[in-house]
Amino acid sequence: MIAAALIICQGNAWTQVIACRINGAIYEALKENKDKLIGADNIIIDTKSFADRIPYTWVKQDFNVLNTYYGAQAFEDWGLASMVRLATDQPDKAVYIAAAESPR
Repeated sequence: MIAAALIICQGNAWTQVIACRINGAIYEALKENKDKLIGADNIIIDTKSFADRIPYTWVKQDFNVLNTYYGAQAFEDWGLASMVRLATDQPDKAVYIAAAESPR
């Protein structure tokens, strides 16, 4: 029983590591594009495109569009908006999070 619990805990810890790496990569990309972001009136982050390319769950849930990476918190709206505002040093920057495909 203890061995199973340890294995589960290590798996959970690893998902936290990967979720942090994903967020770290996003933040670095935002900082690299700081000048473009500062010049933009609105910033739209498409989490659906990330979710289509990164496996992140075993059970499909309509409300989870990479909000969690196998249970570890990943792309929450408030976190992404905060990353943009930190990278641009503009606390009032308009940031929109797209989590679904637009109707055609």
